[in-house]
Amino acid sequence: ILTGLGILFFGLNTMSGVLDTETGNPQLVKLVSDFFSAVNFPLLLLLIGAVVTALMQSSSASTSIIVAITGSGVLQFEQAMYLILGATIGTVITLLIQTIGGNVNVKRTGLIVLIIRILAALIALAICWPLTNQIASGFYAAFDFTKKEGRALAMALFHIAYNVIFMLAALPLVKPLEKLSFKLVKDKEQEKMKQSLKYIDNHLLDTPTVAMMQVKREIINMMHLSYDNLRLGYQRILTQDNSQDKELIETEDKIDYINNAITQFLI
Repeated sequence: ILTGLGILFFGLNTMSGVLDTETGNPQLVKLVSDFFSAVNFPLLLLLIGAVVTALMQSSSASTSIIVAITGSGVLQFEQAMYLILGATIGTVITLLIQTIGGNVNVKRTGLIVLIIRILAALIALAICWPLTNQIASGFYAAFDFTKKEGRALAMALFHIAYNVIFMLAALPLVKPLEKLSFKLVKDKEQEKMKQSLKYIDNHLLDTPTVAMMQVKREIINMMHLSYDNLRLGYQRILTQDNSQDKELIETEDKIDYINNAITQFLI
């Protein structure tokens, strides 16, 4: 780990030195400067930040590069702001890759993080876009942009401030997004279990009399399943035949699900 960090910091230091507007390579400085001048559009810069971070699969590395280039003077603070916003979206790609093959809760978590990151970045874009000059002027006044350290520190603090502010603002959205994730990412086993319910449904709660009649019918349905399972279990003991063990367990799970569903329905 220490070796990796050492190589990373050595690379960043070398890169910032080569791209330094005063002591760096003039041709490379001009090339990078011309590139960012050509793509000097907030939405495009955000997309570039997201794509580069997704390809690197590390927001820490991409953010460090952005801070280093800003410190060197090649990248303007006004441009780096939107690259940082894009990097916060691109970092979710790594999480989404890890959710592949995971259980339903892992996929829901990945979806929530993705939605929060995209919403935060788009809201920040909508706020920062018309106020770019005012935000930049505030940082120019607070930090010494004539020095490399001042430019890099300003960019780093912008990144920290953005994450703190928008993650705190996202806290009230966690519960609604959790409900949304349950609707978008279905639990196949849960959906299969719902088919065990034949009579009760939440829309029946508007008519209590009918609802109670349906509860009675659902209890009878559960009783028939219990009787069938009792018979299968008794035969299993007598014959020592395990060919129907899977059916026995699945039916027992259905009975448990119906029992819980009836309880929730009545409450």
